[in-house]
Amino acid sequence: MNFKTAQIEGTIFGGEDKLKLVTHCQNKSPKNEQYVLREYMAYRILRTLTDKSFRTKLLRITYVNNEKNDEPMIKYGFVIEDEDKVGERLGLTALDTIELSYFQLDRKETNLISLFEYLIGNTDYSMIRGPEGEKCCHNSVPFSNGDLVSPVPYDFDFSGLVDAPYAEPNPQLKLRSVRTRLYRGRCENSKHLPDSVAHILSKKAEIYALMDEIPDFDKSSRDSVTKYLDEFFEIVSNENLTEKNLLKRCS
Repeated sequence: MNFKTAQIEGTIFGGEDKLKLVTHCQNKSPKNEQYVLREYMAYRILRTLTDKSFRTKLLRITYVNNEKNDEPMIKYGFVIEDEDKVGERLGLTALDTIELSYFQLDRKETNLISLFEYLIGNTDYSMIRGPEGEKCCHNSVPFSNGDLVSPVPYDFDFSGLVDAPYAEPNPQLKLRSVRTRLYRGRCENSKHLPDSVAHILSKKAEIYALMDEIPDFDKSSRDSVTKYLDEFFEIVSNENLTEKNLLKRCS
């Protein structure tokens, strides 16, 4: 969405320039709106865990076809905070680089993000490099304070929490589906895992409560998300399951 300053003065978009807009895919099935709401929830979960995240705003969008006399279509979507605004808010700078080393990343923050990605069942990201020929990083923006780098992830539609019908896991990972969790945290960051787990456990009630804050979150989405979150919290609440699924699966 590319705004003109005069058009948005005095509106909720005042002060913005460009914003990424996440919309539904196809119009036929109402289920497609639910995938938008589930991805919106993933952003809200991360926002519950850390300020170093993209803010989002849920919208009810009216679409008008200028070439047809069709009735206007109203669907959910959401906008994502511009990365420059994130940098201003946090006092950090988004890095324009091709590749990073894990040693440049803040280890504690990186471990929390790794555990968050495991929570939502997302493997479609890299904190140190982008797709071939593109700048760093894949579905993650590196922000720096001049010393260490903080990875701020985005784009969660390939996560198990969203479970979009078009989403498929990377074949190199040999996962049955995107609902199959795989911990991609670094072994050298594992000393921070107890703190990461404790922090997420302290936010458990807030995370579940997000479902009540999202309008029109239907029973199917609620049941699917609840079951998926239950599985995560069962793992991190049990030392043996944490050892098996996290500590022994780090890379």
